[in-house]
Amino acid sequence: MEMYFILTLVGLVAGTLSGSVGFGGGMILLPVITYFYGVEIAVPVSTIAQMMSNLSRAAMGWRQIHWRQVAWFLVPALPLTALGAFGFSVVDKTIMTRVLCVSDSVLGDEGQG
Repeated sequence: MEMYFILTLVGLVAGTLSGSVGFGGGMILLPVITYFYGVEIAVPVSTIAQMMSNLSRAAMGWRQIHWRQVAWFLVPALPLTALGAFGFSVVDKTIMTRVLCVSDSVLGDEGQG
């Protein structure tokens, strides 16, 4: 019961922060989900949440999207995303948790909503 309360509270804080300043939600939510469920659950759940958040932003700013820049972004992003997902599925989860913690601490939440 306490876990659900903490997840709900942190989710509300992350959503409020992300909604008000445009970023930071993933940086707050991902470590908490990882703590309770492990990295193998946290990363896909966080990815889906970020995707839904960014899709809603894209829908609101549809006319302001620079499609040529999106296309250039997608050229390397699509194959590297598949490579990253494969790597995530085969690498030891302890190593992946450490990599996630270091990257989240060092890089922060650049570009995530």
